Amino acid sequence: MKTQPKIPLKPLPEIKILLGETIKFFREHFNLLISLSLILIGIVLIFGFILGVFGSSLSFALLGNLVKQKILFWIMMSIFAVLGISLLIITLIFQILAQGTIILAIIHKDKQHETGVKKIWHEIFSRAKSIIWVNILTFLAILGGYILLLIPGLIFSIWFNFSIFILLQEKLLGRAALKRSKALVKGYFWPLVFRIFILTLILFGASVCFSLVPFLGDLLGLAFSLFAVPFMYIYLYLIYKNLLKLKSETQN
Repeated sequence: MKTQPKIPLKPLPEIKILLGETIKFFREHFNLLISLSLILIGIVLIFGFILGVFGSSLSFALLGNLVKQKILFWIMMSIFAVLGISLLIITLIFQILAQGTIILAIIHKDKQHETGVKKIWHEIFSRAKSIIWVNILTFLAILGGYILLLIPGLIFSIWFNFSIFILLQEKLLGRAALKRSKALVKGYFWPLVFRIFILTLILFGASVCFSLVPFLGDLLGLAFSLFAVPFMYIYLYLIYKNLLKLKSETQN
């Protein structure tokens, strides 16, 4: 029985093309994406400030030796621990959902769907459980890879990089989204590594340059992150979209 010859995979678009398309998409939908990015940054700053105040209060209580009775001391420590962990979990949940709004907005705008900030957030909240669960699975898978060694961690990072895009566009849940992401990456691992590395290098280099500006470094770095987050997600979405197209052409 003769085996069918493998159809050679078509290459992904070059980095120059991807960057050009990313800039074009960003400019066309600038207001919506910046609004959602501003909410994300605001969530990070607000919860970060609250966590900072909480940590400072705890340190002050410990260093100041305000509680001298051991029983009361451990009661306070337990309360602080529960509140601190709860606050951290809430922060991470809202950050995950805020990132999801940016990705969902990119998907909707690419499909030319009419949408706005309120509508995007409403849809994200309606799918919050599945979004959080996919992020947890992705995090645990990548963390497990890094626990083994650096290389497995990097491999898993590329394999499962598109899980959230698959959840929001193809509506695959849980492990199915991770498996689908791995299947899309198959055959394009090293081209993806190169394209993601270049984007990371560009964004990291720009961030460092802004942070080195005297007096305004922190402010410029914050302003840059406002643009960098949607830019990164557009770039990754365009890669994901091209993978879908190329895989479909190969199967046909």
